[in-house]
Amino acid sequence: MYSEREKLLSIRPREDLEKLRAKLKGELEEQNKQLQSMVNTLVSENIDLKKRISKTEQKLDELEKTIKNTLEEK
Repeated sequence: MYSEREKLLSIRPREDLEKLRAKLKGELEEQNKQLQSMVNTLVSENIDLKKRISKTEQKLDELEKTIKNTLEEK
C-alpha cells in the first residue's frame, strides 16, 4: 500500500514553504485590495442610486398632486 502512494509523497525544504507562504500572502493581499475596491465602488453606486430613487419619488409625488389638483378643478 505504501509503495502505491509513495509517488504522492514529497519532502521539501522549509525555505520552499516560507516562499510559498509569502507568495500566497501577497496574492491574498492583492485580492483583498481588489475586492475592497469593488466594494467601495458598489457602495458609492448604491448611495447614488438611493439619491436618484428619492428624487424620482419626490417628482412622482409632485406629479400626482398636480394631476389630482388639475382633475379637481374641472
